[in-house]
Amino acid sequence: SPEISASPELQKAFRLSIIDKLNKHWRNNKTGYMSFGIVQLGQASASLGEAELAYECLRYLLNRFWLNNLASTHNHRSLFNMDVSGGMPSVIIKMLVYSDPGLIRLLPALPRELNRGSIEGVLCRGQITIEKLSWDNKSITVLMRSLKDQQINLELPSDIRDINIKAEYGGDVIATGKNNSRMVQLPAEKIVELDILLK
Repeated sequence: SPEISASPELQKAFRLSIIDKLNKHWRNNKTGYMSFGIVQLGQASASLGEAELAYECLRYLLNRFWLNNLASTHNHRSLFNMDVSGGMPSVIIKMLVYSDPGLIRLLPALPRELNRGSIEGVLCRGQITIEKLSWDNKSITVLMRSLKDQQINLELPSDIRDINIKAEYGGDVIATGKNNSRMVQLPAEKIVELDILLK
């Protein structure tokens, strides 16, 4: 939320709360607690931009709540439950894309362990789909499609060196920007592809 983003004190308090819960229920505990709890901690960590904490939560989700037949469980390998089936992908998506109407932030909580990869079909707030997002240490490629004409602020994890634009139409795409963000014009129902080099 904007209130949390604008308040370093609240961000610090939430981070300390996440660490406290990880220490009490997860770290040095081979079984941990319930799956939904670690999903919430992962989402909160990603929302704060705490990439390594989000990745720690993701590791617990991957290693403790799936059976060999890919059924998910509520507790460590017991009590069938679907929380992880939707919760784990939501943590991953939140690590890779943050959206609000008029804003898309790419790779907001990307841990060192995921320094390259790709994802497809991310639905964003504001009627935008990220058709494909791929990245490595120095570059990001994103294909976006909006259901309506709109301008968005696109934020990147570090300063931008260069952007190449490919669009299905002839209009201008990049309006203004500086450092790690650009205003991007998205026409209705057209794919806009941006190839971005980071500093």
